[in-house]
Amino acid sequence: MLRYLGYNMHKRYIVSLLLFVPLWNMGAIPTATNVLTAEANVETDDIVENYNIENGVTAAFMNEVVYPDDDYSFTKITDYMAIATSYRKDLPSPVIIKAPATNDGKSLLLETHCNGKLVRSDHFPVGQRALEIWNLIPQTRYTYKLYLIASNDEKSELRQGTFKTEGQVRMMNIDGMYNIRDIGGWKLANGQRVKYDKIFRGGELLMGNQIVITEAGIHELLDFQHLGVEIDFGDYPGSPVSDRLDYYNGDEYQIVGYAGALNSKKEQYKNCFEKVVAGLRQGKKILFHCNKGADRTGTFAFLLEGLLGVSESDLAKDYELTNFVYSGRYRNLESSDHKNGYKGVIYYVKNMFNGNTLHEKIEQMALGMGIAQEEINDFRELMTEPVVVVPADINNDGLVNSGDVMAVYNAMAGNATETMKAKADVNGDGQVDSGDIMAVYKTMAGNM
Repeated sequence: MLRYLGYNMHKRYIVSLLLFVPLWNMGAIPTATNVLTAEANVETDDIVENYNIENGVTAAFMNEVVYPDDDYSFTKITDYMAIATSYRKDLPSPVIIKAPATNDGKSLLLETHCNGKLVRSDHFPVGQRALEIWNLIPQTRYTYKLYLIASNDEKSELRQGTFKTEGQVRMMNIDGMYNIRDIGGWKLANGQRVKYDKIFRGGELLMGNQIVITEAGIHELLDFQHLGVEIDFGDYPGSPVSDRLDYYNGDEYQIVGYAGALNSKKEQYKNCFEKVVAGLRQGKKILFHCNKGADRTGTFAFLLEGLLGVSESDLAKDYELTNFVYSGRYRNLESSDHKNGYKGVIYYVKNMFNGNTLHEKIEQMALGMGIAQEEINDFRELMTEPVVVVPADINNDGLVNSGDVMAVYNAMAGNATETMKAKADVNGDGQVDSGDIMAVYKTMAGNM
């Protein structure tokens, strides 16, 4: 059975109406040309830029690999770990805004908004041209305004514009922390997606008596990401931020990883799950973590994502993404042995619990831990959102991008099924032609 399916996305494409131009960029990938016009003294972006905020290796792994159910005899993650080893692959790519050349004033202020709400205020030194915006939510439309702060603290606007973020995996750049990412974005079989910006998984803030997160990281985590709950699976005495949020650790929350723990630490898993649901009900964002964000954290993530209905392939891929920060001991499907690793969890769940699907068996396991059905139902309601059907999303991947333009070209050339041809008629005029390509571009630019 094939383990490795999907499109070859090692090369990125900016698609014009008549020309495909290959690109490869390990950072954010703009997919529309930026046009500047003078309006008074403020530069304005007239065309919306699309940025893939997954780093290039993560984006390739996510797009190219699909694992079949029930076959855990091999892995593909090692094909991607050797690529571009000079940079951390557990970090996202930033959105980069170009600042006008100026040496006046005291500093630059870049304000980022979403749905009319200020979500970030980032300061940069005067003279810096490439301004990075980190930790945004994928598949979201943002606006920004860039200001010059004068020596007397007066603020004058230099530039404004709009951009959209793409990608699925939302890795986080929290200074001093490793392997931290949002559990949102996974597509479910019922057409819904797991909500972003609710629950994060990661590595430790404090190891032994040494604080690893920096002041900049604490500022990002609390003041920009607005973390409200921290569940610490480690055995460390507190947290650098425990006085500013709801903090839980100790014997009631010190779970162990993998199959044996799911049976021997039922009460701890139940307590941790209930704290997650309680935090969500109060509108608080949650971080759960252990030392490296791998084994204990990965097992709890398996429980949460399994209850939401994340596919067997994606559960395995989420587990393997931890390899993008740690080398040496691989956490992948080949190296996990039957007793202790991820395969052991899968075999335990499938062989010990009733149900027609893996998700039904995971639910039975959760109920056996003492987790109430009402808690599970509320968790699902709070963590899933429907996918809005967009006509221009021809390949039905939840995004409108160059892949959909390529799908229209394929339909025009006769290289598509009847179903895909029907979807490629984006403007609904009964034929597939350049008008449908323009309709996809307009959707990409947010103008349709």
